[in-house]
Amino acid sequence: MSAERLLLTFQESHQHLGGRGRRVRRRSGILTLEDVLEELVGELQDEFDEETPDFLPLRRGGFLVSAGMLLEAVTARLGVTLDEEIEADTLGGYVQQQLGRLGKVGDESASGPTPCGSSRRGAGGCSSCSSSPGPAAGGAPRGG
Repeated sequence: MSAERLLLTFQESHQHLGGRGRRVRRRSGILTLEDVLEELVGELQDEFDEETPDFLPLRRGGFLVSAGMLLEAVTARLGVTLDEEIEADTLGGYVQQQLGRLGKVGDESASGPTPCGSSRRGAGGCSSCSSSPGPAAGGAPRGG
């Protein structure tokens, strides 16, 4: 049964928990409404999930930053300013603007004040970027 059909079944029956059976009176698994919603829209954060920080210092230097973090907050944390015309609101949008496409793991952009590389894959692009402190060497973004 498709995720869309399962969602309709949960809605029609006003249930949040369902069983999946293979034979009469034998269950082979349990489905929750949350499982179905996550299949349709991606991971959902709830009170039982551990939140990952948006901005995490790395032991080897640099930072791991959520691609969804506001660019203004990233530049404030790094203590840098961006002189160029930027149409993006988030770090992921900025990297996408620099690359001219969605980021992939291993992509690097050194055109701003700090080199930035895409380091983790999420739905529709990268979900986090790693950044090294200090001025960039300059140059065009490199794709992998």
